[in-house]
Amino acid sequence: MKAVRAEQSDLIVVLLNLAYVPDYVIQKIPDFKAGWNIKFRDAVADFKADFEQRTGNKWDFQNGELEERYLDFIKDKQPKAEPLTDD
Repeated sequence: MKAVRAEQSDLIVVLLNLAYVPDYVIQKIPDFKAGWNIKFRDAVADFKADFEQRTGNKWDFQNGELEERYLDFIKDKQPKAEPLTDD
């Protein structure tokens, strides 16, 4: 019975954070029958390994370094302001 309660609370956490779960992982879980959390764990591990292989970067949760890299990326992509001229 304890395992069922743990699975239920895991499901709630996943549902609350569904926007952050990669589509690849969600598509690997065909249903939420007993034992779904094992499939979920394995799918997340597969996603992380694939991500590292594709990008050369270790997949990580959001952290300060990732936020800095994202801000640098955004700054580089924004159009550069042209100096104003007196016409």
